[in-house]
Amino acid sequence: MEAATSAALQYGIAVAGAGTVLGLVCGIVLSPLLGSFLAGIIEQVLLLAFAWDASRRAGLNHHVVAKPLARLWEGTLAVALIVLLAAGLAKVGVTSNPATRQWLTPANGMGLLGQVGMALFPFIQSQV
Repeated sequence: MEAATSAALQYGIAVAGAGTVLGLVCGIVLSPLLGSFLAGIIEQVLLLAFAWDASRRAGLNHHVVAKPLARLWEGTLAVALIVLLAAGLAKVGVTSNPATRQWLTPANGMGLLGQVGMALFPFIQSQV
């Protein structure tokens, strides 16, 4: 599990960083131009593509590609890390506070579904 935990840290930190940058760019540039829903779709597609690759690289770097339970642990731990990092960034005022978001709006619901997908990516990759 040590290798899977290291892979989770690599995957989680990479996706959290990319998500923060994409979120800020989409919020500042795309939302005013296209609306929050379309900006959210663009952000989600880019982030999921990045996350798929980041998961693959983390699995390869830590030699856990073909270990389904290790990959399931990697995805779960990585998304928990992403949520904690997002909460920390919200606490210092870098992003909006996830605790105050209305997750039932379409744009925020997409983000929640994306996080579920990101948690499953490592496991899916172990099966293909």
